[in-house]
Amino acid sequence: MASSVSGGTVLTILLISRLLENSLLSAEVKEGEILPPTIQRLMKGYNKYLRPFFDNGPVSVGMSLDIASIDTISEINMDYTATIFLRQRWTDERLVFEGNKSLSLDGRLVELLWVPDTFIVDSKKSFLHDITVENRLIRIFPNGTVLYALRWD
Repeated sequence: MASSVSGGTVLTILLISRLLENSLLSAEVKEGEILPPTIQRLMKGYNKYLRPFFDNGPVSVGMSLDIASIDTISEINMDYTATIFLRQRWTDERLVFEGNKSLSLDGRLVELLWVPDTFIVDSKKSFLHDITVENRLIRIFPNGTVLYALRWD
């Protein structure tokens, strides 16, 4: 049995897909478009691909890891599911600014910053918790210290 699709249906599908594409593109963080002036100044000339103190030795990264829950354990598969809160702290001299208050940033802005490449050894699968939005926090202190917190499942 052959099925037919009307031209109006195809046009509607194309229109909806185009609208979705545009809304997803506009949701991306674009430097200079939605950033506060202080962040715009910090990001001017900032290269997220270069680690802090690139010419002066390693970056010291403090880290804490809290296991919020262990949800399932499978002895047969030798695996488990857990929810983990990871906090990392380091100093990036490029992010020093005047003032006495820290800047709490939308988690999407992490895409503009250098962050440590953290992974769990021998993990079968892990993902960033993202119900409604990714659960990430970035806080920058006036001395350039960065606090990065996230929730992994």
